[in-house]
Amino acid sequence: MDMPGELKHPFKSLAQRVRDYRERMRQIKMFDSLGESEKAELAADVGVSVFELADLMASKHTGSEELLNRTLAAYGLDRRDVVANDRVAMREIELMCSRCENTRQCRRELDAGTALAHATEFCPNAELLQALAERHNEATPA
Repeated sequence: MDMPGELKHPFKSLAQRVRDYRERMRQIKMFDSLGESEKAELAADVGVSVFELADLMASKHTGSEELLNRTLAAYGLDRRDVVANDRVAMREIELMCSRCENTRQCRRELDAGTALAHATEFCPNAELLQALAERHNEATPA
């Protein structure tokens, strides 16, 4: 009898979190080793201040990128399209998502398929994402 993937590998999620943590620590160490001018150049490339970039690097929430991608999909949005059409909005969404304190509820709601119905209760990006989705739907022929 085949067991569901989650039951076959009960520690897979834990192992992934450890890998994510180690990778994040490696990136923080690399960022900290840069000179001030290199940090400023990197921040400018990303389109944020050095402070915001350092804040993003130190974010304690691993998995926020995966949650953001799932949330965008729930709204019928594609990350590449949002970046192409409104880079400033996407940067703001990414910053808010990386700092969010509601990642557990976000994951639960996304897993349950109820994220859109309850987004205004827990998601700091809900209004902006809704506006982007409405604009996207208006621009996309039916």
